[in-house]
Amino acid sequence: PKELYEAADIDGAGEWSKFWMITMSLSKPILAVLALAAFTAAYTEFMMALVIIPDQDMWTIMIWLFQLQSRSHPTLIYASLVIAAIPTLIIFLFCQNLIIRGIVVPSEK
Repeated sequence: PKELYEAADIDGAGEWSKFWMITMSLSKPILAVLALAAFTAAYTEFMMALVIIPDQDMWTIMIWLFQLQSRSHPTLIYASLVIAAIPTLIIFLFCQNLIIRGIVVPSEK
């Protein structure tokens, strides 16, 4: 809101401190969502690893899970999918407080 910047001007805040104290603190929830989306996109990258990267040592875990589907029992596949979801869950747990605060706090005003 414009009033926050006007109040910071009255208090004598500079442009840099207004940016960090107001803009960045209000932007934390969306930055957490973007970080979660960027990590998930990079972690689950499938086509680039399958088509472009010939070296199997550089493949992502999703390529290995795709190959595992053709030669394993379904229970092993499901267990490996749960293990593959753990890093995304950990990143979400770190970002969860910021995301929830961005949803709840604006509605409480």
